[in-house]
Order: sequence, then C-alpha cells, then structure tokens
Amino acid sequence: MDATANNYNADATSDDGSCTYDPTWTLTPAAGVSAAWVASDWDPIIPNLNAGDMCDAILSAMTKTDERDQV
Repeated sequence: MDATANNYNADATSDDGSCTYDPTWTLTPAAGVSAAWVASDWDPIIPNLNAGDMCDAILSAMTKTDERDQV
C-alpha cells in the first residue's frame, strides 16, 4: 500500500483491515492548496483553529459534541 502525496488514490486498507488513508493528500490537490503538518496537543486544537494564527483547518477524527460546541 502506498497512500502518499504522489499516490493519493491508492488503496488504503492495511493487511489488518484498518484504514490508513490520509485524505489530506486528496483534498489539498483538489482544492488547489498545500498542506503543512502542525503538531498540537489535543486540548487546544479548537482554540488554535479559532485563533487563526496556528492553522486554517483541522483534519482529524473528531465527533461533534455539545461540549465541543462551547469551545
């Protein structure tokens, strides 16, 4: 399996059945933008997005909850 920036249409199912595909490599070329990885602790991820100086978007597995709506 080769789900990389140069092969973003690759089959992303690992031998163990897990999905290892990173949608960033499909979404960014399709939108005509580039992506840069920025490491962040989990707790400030939404405030960092709202502040607008660390990131413009969050790509992660996140479920919408009432508690997160308050952040």
